[in-house]
Amino acid sequence: MINIYELSLLDLLPVNIKTHEIKAVCKALDKQLMEISGILIENIIFPRIDDLPENTIDLLAWQLHVDFYEPLGLDLKKKKELVKNSIIWHKQKGTKRAVERLVKTVFFDDFKVEEWFIYGGKPYYFRIVIKNGSIKTKEEYNLLIQAINSAKNIRSHLERIISENSIKNELYFGASIKKIHSVNVY
Repeated sequence: MINIYELSLLDLLPVNIKTHEIKAVCKALDKQLMEISGILIENIIFPRIDDLPENTIDLLAWQLHVDFYEPLGLDLKKKKELVKNSIIWHKQKGTKRAVERLVKTVFFDDFKVEEWFIYGGKPYYFRIVIKNGSIKTKEEYNLLIQAINSAKNIRSHLERIISENSIKNELYFGASIKKIHSVNVY
């Protein structure tokens, strides 16, 4: 495999044009090309998002107009996910998929968005069913509503948020029967 950072123009030339003049030009250009390839990695941003520092991620979020991006409130992993997916989300904005992806990235892993025709609600309404999770504070609830409103389409309305939690527990029960037989003598 050829390493682009160590490649010389002489390695690419065919044998029939390797004259002294051409070799001299290639050696002169090699130094400049090595400098350019050395700083090239700094300009490749998107494939290296996981390696970038937090302040660069914040600038990218501002540049890409990432919806629901809080520079102070989110951890770095969530910030990077929001920036990575921002272009796709802008293309999907106003769809059920956009709401699902945003809520999954920032809040809950196990939930579903149910549209009105699934559960028999009013037209253009939807609800979110959270499984094995809950909203703990009023601030978290307000952030969830803000996130949903930034991703959903304008005509749809959030009807309710349902939190379904299941607890596995052992249940013991028992029963007894006592039969009393009495005889009356007259």
